[in-house]
This record gives sequence, structure tokens and C-alpha cells, in this order.
Amino acid sequence: RSLSEWTSRFMYYPEFPVHSLRQGISSLGDWFQTKKQLIEESRQLGLENNRLRTAIRYERTLDFASSLPMNETDAKVIYRPPGHWWSEIRIDRGSEDGLTVGLGILQKGFLIGRVAAVERDFSWVELITSQTQMIPIVVEETRDLGVAVGDGHGNVWVLYLPEDRPIKKGMTISTAMVNELLIPGIPIGRISTEHTSMLGGNKAYKLDLEAELSVLYSVSVLNLKEGDI
Repeated sequence: RSLSEWTSRFMYYPEFPVHSLRQGISSLGDWFQTKKQLIEESRQLGLENNRLRTAIRYERTLDFASSLPMNETDAKVIYRPPGHWWSEIRIDRGSEDGLTVGLGILQKGFLIGRVAAVERDFSWVELITSQTQMIPIVVEETRDLGVAVGDGHGNVWVLYLPEDRPIKKGMTISTAMVNELLIPGIPIGRISTEHTSMLGGNKAYKLDLEAELSVLYSVSVLNLKEGDI
């Protein structure tokens, strides 16, 4: 036999562990890649499962809210502090009119704030543009939940939406249920842009409000009908 053939046969045995090691490393790499894919698929399935559960719960909540006997009471804005223009207003309805803290305040059917304090014949309303106001919301098109927060300068932002969701300009934002005082499904506004900003370290979508908060003369209070509280 030729020298090269003997050399090849001779070198096969010392190199055998190296070949095996290479094959083992390759197999191990494939195993890690497969495991990584399975973990990612499992994560995606888990997220989708949570979204489906959220959507089902939201639909049930809407059914419950629609069964509540709600009533709108007209009110006039009697004071708006110049130094807190985008934070609060005072209205001419109070405890004698059945108002309680937490009730939603609307302008032409759109949420603009919540009752923050109640006196006998007047109440203070914290506007949705206030820095301390946080309204649980839902994106109607995707059923994703988030929070609407004001910046104290007339703007409202939507935070805490899932980062992997395709949130687009024009999507409708409405309330998610907190309790029976603020029912779900009250329209608030629409996503104004597909581009996001950062607010307090969180991804934020700017919200175009349907209501006109720069001019507020009259509003309505969304309340349970008398005798059903």
C-alpha cells in the first residue's frame, strides 16, 4: 500500500476523538438552537394565550357594563384654576346630586376626567391631562391593555402596551373597567402616530383626544341611575 494510505489509516485513530468532539459540538449547537426556538415559540404562545384571555375578559366586562343602569347628569364648569389649567376644574354638581369620588366626566360622550373631591353643591374634577391622573385603557382593535397618563401640558400618552404589538396611527382608545364607577368602553381618543416616544423610561404613544379640553363650559357626569347605587 502507498505511504499516504498507511499514513491516513495511522492518523485516523488519534484524530477519531477530535472528529467525535466536532460532531458532538455540532449536535450540541443544534440542540441549543432547537431549545432556543422552542422557548421562543412557547413564549409567543403564552403571550397569545394571555391576549386571548384578556380579550375574553374584556368582552365579558363590556357585557356586564352594558347591563348597568347608567345615567348622564349635565353640569357646568364654574371654575378652572389658571395655574392648573390642564389639571382640574370645578363643576356645579355635588353630593346632593348623587356625585361620588371616581365618577367619569364626559364631554360630548368622550372621557375627560374623573371626580376627585365632592362637596355638598360642587365637585372637583381631575382632568385626563393631569400628571397624576392614570386611566386604564384598551386598544379597541387589538384588545391590548395599557394606561393613559397626562403630562400636565394638555397632552395624554398611552403607556405599558406590549412592545411586540402592531400599534398603529388611528387606533381607538377607550376605558378599561376599574370598577362600576368607571365602566369600560368609554371612548377617549385615537393613537396619533406610529412613532413612539419615551416617557419616564417607558415607551409612550401620543393620544389625540376626541374631546376639546382647551374650552370647557359644560360637561356630563356618568353615574348609576338613582336607586341603583
